[in-house]
Amino acid sequence: MMPVSFNLEEDARFETSLESLHKSQAVKVINTLQQIQQAAFLWDDFARNFKWQALSITGSDTYPGANALYGFQIVIDDIGTQMEVIGYTYNEQVIVCSIARPA
Repeated sequence: MMPVSFNLEEDARFETSLESLHKSQAVKVINTLQQIQQAAFLWDDFARNFKWQALSITGSDTYPGANALYGFQIVIDDIGTQMEVIGYTYNEQVIVCSIARPA
C-alpha cells in the first residue's frame, strides 16, 4: 500500500480557495499538506488521524459519474487553527480541490 500523497495543481479550485485566505494561512495550509505527505502516512492511518470522510452533496452540485468528494481536517499552526480540506481520489492520490473553511 502506498503512502498518502496530494496533488495541489490538478484542480484550479484549490488555488482559488487559497486566495480567500490570508496569505500566511494559505502558506501554512500548503506547508501542512507537504508535511503530511513527507510523513508518508499509510492510507488507513491518514484517514483515521485526519478524519477523512465522504461529503454528502445534493442537488445541482452532483451528476452521474462525478467524483465523490471527501473532507479531512488539518491543524496549520501551533495555536491549533483547524482547516477543512476538500478533495477526491484519483490514481491513488488525493486531488485537493479546495479549502472549505476553518474547521
